[in-house]
Amino acid sequence: MFFFDIVANRGHFTCWAGKYIKKNADLHIFEPQPELKCIYLKFQKIFHSHQLFYNIFCFSDIEGKTLISRECIGDGSASLKTFDFEVDNLESARLQTLDDYCEKNEIDKIDFIKIDVEGHEYKTLAGGMKTIEKLMPTMLVEMSPGTLSTKALEEFSKLGYKVKMIWSGSTFDSSSHFYKDFISEIKI
Repeated sequence: MFFFDIVANRGHFTCWAGKYIKKNADLHIFEPQPELKCIYLKFQKIFHSHQLFYNIFCFSDIEGKTLISRECIGDGSASLKTFDFEVDNLESARLQTLDDYCEKNEIDKIDFIKIDVEGHEYKTLAGGMKTIEKLMPTMLVEMSPGTLSTKALEEFSKLGYKVKMIWSGSTFDSSSHFYKDFISEIKI
């Protein structure tokens, strides 16, 4: 099993994956806040039957550097987008594309990708579309409403993905009225 946790934060999803995935899984963890590395050092001891690959950078559609704004260190508010309020905690982070990461690490299989990047979804996905199209992993993507999210959903549909939306504990596929109403409201 090859699992990618793109912006793992405190690692709740990685922890769940480590417990429930068969032994000898490759867990690729991406978290740009360097202060959270201590959590993943503990995971290496707990999940010793898995290989953990901990990476301190962000995925995007380009390589380079950026600033992460956040309310406080380790908080789930960390984001590449600007806030409406003054932020004291800024952290420099490296940007890389998913396509380049997979090529450099000779990754030819990904079973599951979880993405929770606080508004940077489209650029994260855009930097990995070659890999996604080639490997067709199952994905769970938290998306903020907006035209770029709609564009990403349309691109996934073109690739042959069955797109579903989870809202308030219910699941809606792309043929449901709720899903279509939600998407049409975003396009306004």
